[in-house]
Amino acid sequence: MIKGNYTTSFVPFLLGMIFLLVGCGTDTSIEVEGDEFEFTPSEVTIPAGEEITLTFTNTGREVHNLIVDDLDIAVEAEPGERETITFVANEAGTFEMYCDIDGHDEMRGTLIVVEE
Repeated sequence: MIKGNYTTSFVPFLLGMIFLLVGCGTDTSIEVEGDEFEFTPSEVTIPAGEEITLTFTNTGREVHNLIVDDLDIAVEAEPGERETITFVANEAGTFEMYCDIDGHDEMRGTLIVVEE
């Protein structure tokens, strides 16, 4: 038999576990850095149909953006800044990431969306 009032410690534990499980939904976070003149990582893989939080950090000395036309992704950050967007990619495929700032033509990468 357990001595003492275990309810005072069990209830907060149980509530914490419930909040943890709820918070572990299908949200996926990815981080991409932009610098002169590349993305790191240059290839990112995400699951189709899930909410994705993309944080784009500009580690360079110039303004950079990250665009994926087919998924309506467009985020821009000033030097030393970071911007975050949320999106859902409903179809699997391979998509080009690029920076459309003049002179940044070689700043390209690949976003791969896979079926889970």
